[in-house]
Amino acid sequence: MLVTADYVNRHQAYIKSAGILLVQLEIPMEAVFTTAKIAKDANVTVIFNPAPASALPETLMPLIDIITPNEIEALTGITVTDNSSAE
Repeated sequence: MLVTADYVNRHQAYIKSAGILLVQLEIPMEAVFTTAKIAKDANVTVIFNPAPASALPETLMPLIDIITPNEIEALTGITVTDNSSAE
């Protein structure tokens, strides 16, 4: 089944009743954004795992409370190889 923004909207009661939402890029970006927006509007903490790494719309980041990139998904275009490059 493909998770779409329409699917997310049909099930938004579950999102709104959550304490925490974890979302990642395994679903289409439109669904990620819709899910995060519903959660944020309902004061649900949004945790975002940006995997697999891809370009992100600027409008998504204000909806995120906690971001958990993997070592290689720094989202900056910088290859992280040590503590200095991670900073």
